[in-house]
Amino acid sequence: MNWDDDDLEWLQDPTLAEDAVKGSEEMMVQWEKLYKVLKKYPELFPETAISMYKFKWVYILTTNRCFGSNWPGVCQMVPYADFVNHENVDTGFDCLDMQGNSLEIPQEEKDKKNDAESGRVTEEQKDFLTHLKTDLLEMEVDLRRQMLQEGHVTQTEEAKNDQEISLKLL
Repeated sequence: MNWDDDDLEWLQDPTLAEDAVKGSEEMMVQWEKLYKVLKKYPELFPETAISMYKFKWVYILTTNRCFGSNWPGVCQMVPYADFVNHENVDTGFDCLDMQGNSLEIPQEEKDKKNDAESGRVTEEQKDFLTHLKTDLLEMEVDLRRQMLQEGHVTQTEEAKNDQEISLKLL
């Protein structure tokens, strides 16, 4: 995230360099999503309060200093935990309540949520494609109208009727 192309070459490891680039790209995707939302509420987030530098600092902290949790998308910052030296091995831990009971989400619930998420994504993709198709058809109709106004023949009368019917059906 803080490495330029020259720094990446010094790694001399294409896999590690690729991981670094992917991490940087993912950070930019997250920044763009957040920035888009923050810009909608200038009364809460003035332009002077929104900075890529601040976001990058927090992003690096949370992605490098946090421990994952049993809750999807949630991580925990544990003071001093990053001072502990460790080998690159798999470790496990659990979040417990005050009585020592695990807060882990049962696998059954995780599976249900994943199924619901995949259904939602599929519906979103379907909506996106429908809107895209409609937008493209509308653009084509507008372009053909402009071309007709300039005296160009763009399609047969039958094709024109078919296109207008398709637009109405969408």
